[in-house]
Amino acid sequence: MNTRPGRKKTIPILGSSRGRFFKEKKASKKLFFKNRRSQKIKVRHRYVATVLKDTGRKIWFWTQLGIGTAVLIWASIFLVHFWNTSPTLRLNEIKFYGDIPENLPDSLSIKPGQNVFLLQISREEKKILREFPELRSISLWRTPFREIIVRGDFRIPVALSQKDGKTFGIDLAGFVFPIHKWNSPKETYPFITEFKRAQLPDLMRALTRLRKEAPDFYSLISRLETDTINSVNVELRDKIFVVWGPLEPEVLMIKAGRVLEVLNNFVPIKKPAVLRFVTENRVVIDANWMAKAEEKI
Repeated sequence: MNTRPGRKKTIPILGSSRGRFFKEKKASKKLFFKNRRSQKIKVRHRYVATVLKDTGRKIWFWTQLGIGTAVLIWASIFLVHFWNTSPTLRLNEIKFYGDIPENLPDSLSIKPGQNVFLLQISREEKKILREFPELRSISLWRTPFREIIVRGDFRIPVALSQKDGKTFGIDLAGFVFPIHKWNSPKETYPFITEFKRAQLPDLMRALTRLRKEAPDFYSLISRLETDTINSVNVELRDKIFVVWGPLEPEVLMIKAGRVLEVLNNFVPIKKPAVLRFVTENRVVIDANWMAKAEEKI
């Protein structure tokens, strides 16, 4: 019996092995809870201890920092308050010694009650010397008892001068300073007039030498002045005038001795009487003199 071969069942191309090339795989859906490995949390005591220790250190560090900052702020406020208000840092008293001008205490910038560590001593000394040129030196210093000691020394005049009705002193260096009642000379000094400031140091040295080496002649000097050719004219007491000539240190004592010789042998009969040096060792007199021997006759 011939049987008709049956028709083979065809397989779609997409389902064939060749068709699988074009077929996309479906994404497998994984359930969140299904087929997931369960994990167990294991507490590690050493790790926990380390974390707690580090945290404690940080807390302690910030605590110390906060406390230190607070203490520093408090200390700063306390020190500022102490610096500004404490009586232990205040000047208690100012004491004066030596030569002190009468109105110097009132002119001081330093006053009791000021902070002793803020006092500008050197600046105050310079200020005093500018305001009181009659002072040769001034010194201020602090004591452990919150005191300021002020000590001054007046300039010592060698000669005096007058200007506009005021009297001035001239010291050995030729420095001109005012004369007040608190530094008025206790001795008699010669007056000088018509001298340039550049001439003053040499003149003061000459007068100082005469005072030491020829005190008898120095005590007679009343006034010194210069003329237009810088020749020195010396006025002695009793209106006796000496035309001295140039002020030369090497013949200073010789001329002083010659004037004393004339005064020992002659006496003025009419004033003013004049002596004139024509050389360093020769002096002539005018007609207003008379020999003492003739006076006895």
